[in-house]
Amino acid sequence: MSEKREHDLHFVLRYSDELHGHDTIVEHRKILEKRGYVWMGKFGLGIAQTLVEKVNTQIESGSASYVYLSAYSKIKYRARVMRVVGGGVSARLACPEKGASPKYYASTPCSVWFKLSSISDSSQADVKNLRLYNSPGLAPAFTSMRGLVYVTESSSGSRPMHREKKRTKKNQHADILLEEFDW
Repeated sequence: MSEKREHDLHFVLRYSDELHGHDTIVEHRKILEKRGYVWMGKFGLGIAQTLVEKVNTQIESGSASYVYLSAYSKIKYRARVMRVVGGGVSARLACPEKGASPKYYASTPCSVWFKLSSISDSSQADVKNLRLYNSPGLAPAFTSMRGLVYVTESSSGSRPMHREKKRTKKNQHADILLEEFDW
């Protein structure tokens, strides 16, 4: 059995402007400017309810949580999370607040929703300090990355080990299960 994790939980979320034919960040920033927050959804596999509870408790206790937004194998933005809504790995949920997300979400439910209070450009230091949540000694590999990766931030400045593993459909599924349920 794994030991209990005490480090903060953050996320790397892959997005694509090609999926719905809109500039994802511009669309989310428009709503963010009007409301002071915006909901960003994730399509596909969801998130374990235990992680939703953990991150919301973390936020409520005053610790920050971020979604690092990645496109084309590069982290481009860092968004501050106010709340996470998810109903398990196979959940399909409408936006928690009507009008608080881009219109293209209306036709396709998401598995996870992130309520964001800011979206800013990410820095090299942000990316350099990311580690896998369940294996804090390893840096995430951003090539062939799945849609949502659980990460933590390292402030130690130590060099991470990089996981060099051939990605196959079988071991990608195993990694998803490990990230979802390996506590």
